[in-house]
Amino acid sequence: MEPKPTPKPLLYHIIGALVLIITGVIWLFLQWRADGPASEWEAAMPHALVLGGFAWYAVTRLRIWRRQRD
Repeated sequence: MEPKPTPKPLLYHIIGALVLIITGVIWLFLQWRADGPASEWEAAMPHALVLGGFAWYAVTRLRIWRRQRD
């Protein structure tokens, strides 16, 4: 049995999650290259982006997997 094609909205969710992860990683790298973050918010935000993007990606992959299984 062939897998069902992935709906476009779920593909857009994957792309959005990857953009969030990449943005967070770049921000972390820029902080590392600088002398450090200017505030606590600035220090925490890139970590939140990476973790949030990873969670979004994992949930979307689970949704795709469940859709393929049905």
